Amino acid sequence: MPPSHQSNPPPPSWQEHVNTALHFAEFPALTVMPFLRRRIGLRTLSWKLAVMGCLLVVVASPFKDEAFSSTNPPEDAVYFPYRTALPPNCAHAPGWLGLFALGSLVLGVRQKGRRWREMRRGIAWHTYHRGVSVFSFLPLEAGIAERFVDPAVCILGGFAIWHWFSAALGGWLIVSGLALNFIEQTVHQIHRERTLDAVDAAIDCDALSQTVRYFEQHPTARKTSKNGVDLTHAALSPEVEVLMAKRTRAKRPPPPPPAMKSANAPRRLARLLWGRRLAQWWQRRRKGQ
Repeated sequence: MPPSHQSNPPPPSWQEHVNTALHFAEFPALTVMPFLRRRIGLRTLSWKLAVMGCLLVVVASPFKDEAFSSTNPPEDAVYFPYRTALPPNCAHAPGWLGLFALGSLVLGVRQKGRRWREMRRGIAWHTYHRGVSVFSFLPLEAGIAERFVDPAVCILGGFAIWHWFSAALGGWLIVSGLALNFIEQTVHQIHRERTLDAVDAAIDCDALSQTVRYFEQHPTARKTSKNGVDLTHAALSPEVEVLMAKRTRAKRPPPPPPAMKSANAPRRLARLLWGRRLAQWWQRRRKGQ
């Protein structure tokens, strides 16, 4: 039996790597979005927010004895893998990170409930909307606040919190701000490519329609064969011709209403002016004459 030659699968493309990075970047980014965004889409507040929030509450529980301690964590602490990178007198206080995760869960559930109620009332809102920034009042172009202002506020606030009272919360805000900026830039690039593709498709359709109109209006475009068959529709199947005929009939204007007969005009006028009984009396009188 000859050995089977199995081809190796192709390596993942660049787009697949980007999609994987977006998938993992959404975990930290979703924890800061309820604080920075209004009217977040229903499906944007996915299960990732619940998983990340619950994990942070378990790892950095605010109910531990050393949750708000400003001293260095013990050697067996599992909630600070970056302990060696911290300054010696930095306030660790992991409890603030747990409180932040609880607040993110509460705000996320609240916004998700609002989107459900709006949908039941018939208010249309995109379920994958990234939300409206709380800094949208600034005189900036659309999308600038979401792409630059929100991540910048998150990162700068994270650095300040890192040095002031909680290195755990500050480090998480820095990571979340970087992830949020990466997601917003990638989504903006994808939407821009789709818009440009739609514009190109519209231009192509316009050019093709002009070409078709040129050949249809040309004097030699509708030549017939010896048997009298239209060559412009010779390649069409009978089903397509039936559909074209139905569409042509559907586009025809409806026939005008039939004109009122002249014999009934005096009777209708008398009924309109005098009423039904007087009109009948008038007709009987005319017949008696």
